[in-house]
Amino acid sequence: RLAAGESGRGDIALKAKRSFAVKGGAGPGRSPSRVPVGEPFSCVGSWRLAPRTGAPREQRQASAELAALPPWCGRGPRRRRHRPTPRERSEARDSCAHGIAASRRPQLARIFPRMSVVKELLSLLELEKLEVNIYRGHNRDLGTGRVFGGQVFAQALVAARRTVDEPREAHSVHGYFLRAGDLKAPIVFFVDRPRDGGSFTSRRVTAIQHGEAIFHLSASFHVHLDGLEHQSTMPDVPPPEDLMPELDQIRERAEVLPPELRAVLTQDRPIDFRSFTSHVPGTDESRGTKRFVWFRVIDRLPDDPLTHQAIVAYASDYGFLPTALLPHQVSYRDPRLQLASLDHTIWMHRPFRADEWLLYSMDSTAAAGARGFVRGEIFQQDGTLVASVAQEGLIRLRDD
Repeated sequence: RLAAGESGRGDIALKAKRSFAVKGGAGPGRSPSRVPVGEPFSCVGSWRLAPRTGAPREQRQASAELAALPPWCGRGPRRRRHRPTPRERSEARDSCAHGIAASRRPQLARIFPRMSVVKELLSLLELEKLEVNIYRGHNRDLGTGRVFGGQVFAQALVAARRTVDEPREAHSVHGYFLRAGDLKAPIVFFVDRPRDGGSFTSRRVTAIQHGEAIFHLSASFHVHLDGLEHQSTMPDVPPPEDLMPELDQIRERAEVLPPELRAVLTQDRPIDFRSFTSHVPGTDESRGTKRFVWFRVIDRLPDDPLTHQAIVAYASDYGFLPTALLPHQVSYRDPRLQLASLDHTIWMHRPFRADEWLLYSMDSTAAAGARGFVRGEIFQQDGTLVASVAQEGLIRLRDD
C-alpha cells in the first residue's frame, strides 16, 4: 500500500502485485508517481486505483461511479481481465456512454475505450483553421503505413463545407488520389470557391503534404428542395444483430496476424463493421461477386449533418476496392497484388445518421487495363437509399 503525502487526505492508495502504472509513472524497479487531488482516475490491466476512506468527496464520488460499472470494466482489486462479449457491450452501452455525467467522462475514458476512439475520430474532422480557405488536419494509422484514403476524403469534405456560409449540405463529392499520404506529416487543405449560386455552391479542395498535392476534391452543396423521388430496393440480408463484429473476429485470430501489425489491427475502433463473410486472415473469404456490410459509429454523435456526412464518406472507402477481386477469386492479401484507389465519389441523396445502422451493398461491374471499378449503395435499416458510391482503382498483378 502506497500513499502520497503525509496527511492522507486527497491521496490515493494503490493496490498492486508486481507491476503497475499511475499516469505512466511506475513499473518494476521504478518509483511510483504521485496522483494529486483532481487528477483523473486511470486503470491498467485488471488493477484499479482505490481511494482511501478519508479521501475528499470528489474522489469518493468517482469511486462510487467505478463501483457501479459493469464487472468487465475491471472494477475491483485483483480481478482478472475479462473481454466483454458483443451482447455485454451492447447492454452496457447506455450505462457506459450515457449514464455518467459528461463532466466525469474524461476521468473514465481509460475504462471505456468507446469514448476515446469516437472522440479521436471526431478530432480527425476538427480541422485547424490557418487562414481564410486554409485548414490543417492530422492523421490516424490504420496499419497500412500510409494515410487512409477515406480519412483525407472526409477531411477535404469538411474543409469545403467550412467555407459554405448558408445551410447547404453536400450532395455530390468527387475525389482523386494523387500520391500516398505521409502518416507523420500533417495535411494542409486549400479551398477554392468557384461558385456561390442561388441553389448550388461549388468548392474545390487540394490536400498538400511536403509541398506536393496528394489529393484533389470537388464538392457541390445544395439547398433542400422537394421533388420527384424513386430508389432501388434494399437487398434482403440478415440484420446486424445476427452478425459478429469484424473487430471481434480479428481479435479471436490475432495470432495469425503479422506481429508488427497485431497491435494496430486489434485496437478499438470507432466504427462497428459487420459483414456476412470473413476477411480475417486464416478464414475462408467470400467467393461471390457482391459484398454486404453493416456499419455504424459505436456511440452517439452530435446532430450536425456535416459530422454524419463526413463519417459516412470516411467509412465508404473501407474495404471498397477489394470488391473488384471477388469475381476473380483473388485475395487482397496476395503478395503479387498491387492495390491503390485512384478516385472515389459519393452522392448523398437523403439525410441520415452515421450512429444508426447502415447497410453498404457493394459490387463490381468491370475490370480492365489493370483497373477495377466498384459501386455501392448505402441503405438505412428501413430500406431507404441514402447514398450511392463509386470508385476506380489499380488492381495490378505482378509476375512472380
